[in-house]
Amino acid sequence: MMTDAGTQVMSTTDAAVDAMIDAALASYPLAALPPGFTARAMARAVAVPRPRLQTLDVFLPAAVAGSAVVAMALGAWLTATDPLWWPRLALQIQLAWLALLPGVPLPGTAFWTLTVVVVGLAVLGATAARPRSWVAASPR
Repeated sequence: MMTDAGTQVMSTTDAAVDAMIDAALASYPLAALPPGFTARAMARAVAVPRPRLQTLDVFLPAAVAGSAVVAMALGAWLTATDPLWWPRLALQIQLAWLALLPGVPLPGTAFWTLTVVVVGLAVLGATAARPRSWVAASPR
């Protein structure tokens, strides 16, 4: 049972549209199928290769997910044992930057955010653009 008035109107309208479509389809003359049509159609459907997963299709997402789980577990463990590990890591990175490039100013947070986004989009694009072996074998 429908309680919403808009839903009731929509379902009544849908029923009327369905009745009009059924009446229109019933008025079209139906021609007989040519002999052997079903057998030819089924032979074409069976001949199309089925997509199969490659080894990399399974292991790459598993490796990425496993790495993410390890990184989160490591971050949780570090935070539980030493709450100041993140600022210390940032300080070590800044000191390494200054030791390697003494005259170059440190980039700000926006630089690192943009770098992570650009690298992430590049990896996503490279992954999405990787051709699959069954795509080339599919009939056009």
